[in-house]
Amino acid sequence: ATMEEYEKKEDFEGAVEYVKSFGEKFAARAVHFCHGDWYRLRRTLEVALTVKGKDNEQELIDALYTGERQGGLPTLGYDVRCFFLCPKDRMAHAAIVDQRCEQMIQTGLLKETTDLLLSGTMPDMAQKAIGYRQTLDYLQDDSTEVASEEERFDQFLNDFCAATRRYAKQQMSWFRRDSKFIFVSVDSELPKAERVGSATADILEY
Repeated sequence: ATMEEYEKKEDFEGAVEYVKSFGEKFAARAVHFCHGDWYRLRRTLEVALTVKGKDNEQELIDALYTGERQGGLPTLGYDVRCFFLCPKDRMAHAAIVDQRCEQMIQTGLLKETTDLLLSGTMPDMAQKAIGYRQTLDYLQDDSTEVASEEERFDQFLNDFCAATRRYAKQQMSWFRRDSKFIFVSVDSELPKAERVGSATADILEY
């Protein structure tokens, strides 16, 4: 299989396993990529294919993946710490995600997608993005399984919200696998100023 075949099938997990097969260093990188980060996965595969079979293959891999970014702030003597602001109440956060999806529809997601579709200017990658993908399915669906237009729209909205919530959950799972990140709980029901103040106070304790 090739990366293109995995991408066409939207089989990100299969693509990760494929990249992991090239060795320990590549496996260690691939498992930390956010679900759907095809760009970084492809770049890692390109490196793997470039060095594969060379006499100094392991030396090249070790030189490329030292764990330190060249010119990064830690190498310049700065104390760099990573924080991930996560929802204190996941149910409340899910409600906020749903509200955000509804706002995107209200502010023109359907019209924007329709204009891109009719003009033939929608990029291939955008067609696979959450929001655009569900909107395209809704606009191009000519099945008769759903009885009414209202039911079709409700199904579209449910699919959009569910996909967005899944992605938010995957992001948290991804960052939890990175030991450099410290998770800071945020109460999404507090006013914005209070949320910022509370998170800042927690961060300053580290």
